[in-house]
Formats: sequence, C-alpha cells, structure tokens
Amino acid sequence: MSGAPPLPDGWEWVTPKERPYDRVPVRIIPEDAPPRIREGIARKRMMAIEGECPCGGMTHWPPEEPEEVRRTWEGKIRPATHEEHHWRGCLVDGLEEAIAEWERSKKGVRS
Repeated sequence: MSGAPPLPDGWEWVTPKERPYDRVPVRIIPEDAPPRIREGIARKRMMAIEGECPCGGMTHWPPEEPEEVRRTWEGKIRPATHEEHHWRGCLVDGLEEAIAEWERSKKGVRS
C-alpha cells in the first residue's frame, strides 16, 4: 500500500469501511493455522474492515476529521487507531497468546 509504513511479515494494511483515508494493520490468516486461530484472526479482520464481530462486538473509532481536512489527505495514508469491544468468550479472547504458542510449537519450542 503506497505511503503506508512497512509491516512485519504476516501483516497487511486494510481500509476500514467508510473510512477511505484510514488504514489498520491486520494479520494475514495463515493457511496452516489451527481453526481457532484462523477464526480469531478472521474476526479481528472483520472488526478492522466492517466494524463488527460476529459475537456482536463493535469497533469504536475516534471522530473523523472534517471533510475540508480529509481532502488535504488525498493520496496519503493515515494509520488509524480504534478500540475493539468483544463479548466475553469471543474467539479473539486470548488470541495473541494462542498465536504465540502455535508459532513456538512450529519451531519445536515448548513454553
């Protein structure tokens, strides 16, 4: 994505729905990941792009800048910040720990 800062391997920038100047970094879903990790990452991606998780959780965005300010951003990328609110028990609970454990297991490292 032109103008966006580089991301680590396995990550990409996405454009949130109805926020054309914002970009959010999200993980790419690994094909060889266990189903729980694949689903958790998919839900995080849905939150970043669509603003809603299947569990009913919502993304809360800061207020957008006025249109006259946004027009000055033409062709520029603005990394966006947001808060995700998931319901207890959603598959994103503990996701980062599950990914770290899975990555260690692929390398043959035990926690």
